[in-house]
Amino acid sequence: MDSNFSLDALTAGVLSEIFANAYIDTMIDDDGDVVIDDEIGAAVRISCDRDLLTFQTSFGTSAAYLDALAFVNHFNREVQLVKAIASDDQDEEGDWVITFEYDVRVYPKEHISASHVVRLSREFSELVHHGITVADPGHIFPSDT
Repeated sequence: MDSNFSLDALTAGVLSEIFANAYIDTMIDDDGDVVIDDEIGAAVRISCDRDLLTFQTSFGTSAAYLDALAFVNHFNREVQLVKAIASDDQDEEGDWVITFEYDVRVYPKEHISASHVVRLSREFSELVHHGITVADPGHIFPSDT
């Protein structure tokens, strides 16, 4: 049976249970995001206003900052549903961090089904992989990303 939820009813625990019921492992991180144990390690969260379900992941690249920006621009032209954002700062390893985000708006009094949440997570992963494939001619990411 597929349950329907308002975003007000979705908590990290409920999201984690939705994925567990789909045989997908998760963990809840220190920020309260649900991190999916999949190829891209996507985090899922509900916005503070309780109107957005956001899927997010980040990868570091040792490429030059201008190459990272060029990748982000190309990715954002190719994949309209997911936005890529290049950080202004390097991480502890000296890599530029590129974050990918996918926002799904759920309006007040609307509901989202558990199966739809799982499908959205898979769609996010596929869109990120597709975008990296078409937008990374300079190969700023390793092939296992």
